Amino acid sequence: YLVTSVAPLAFRMCSQLTSVTLPEGVTRVGEFAFVGCQAMQELVLPSTLATIGSGAFIDLPYLQNVVIYAITPPI
Repeated sequence: YLVTSVAPLAFRMCSQLTSVTLPEGVTRVGEFAFVGCQAMQELVLPSTLATIGSGAFIDLPYLQNVVIYAITPPI
């Protein structure tokens, strides 16, 4: 089925997660969705992303590469 959003706290503390690619069709990332995913190094966000909740990507000390395909920046 088509995923359209990432719930708040969805991947909280997933310590082994190193890379995330959200598929086209995702329009929202919830609050604190990836907080504490300390091993994450790469994040790819789709062109359909319109909203990013507060704190969604905090505490990611090894994040090195972020790709955002959205033409209009998400809020």
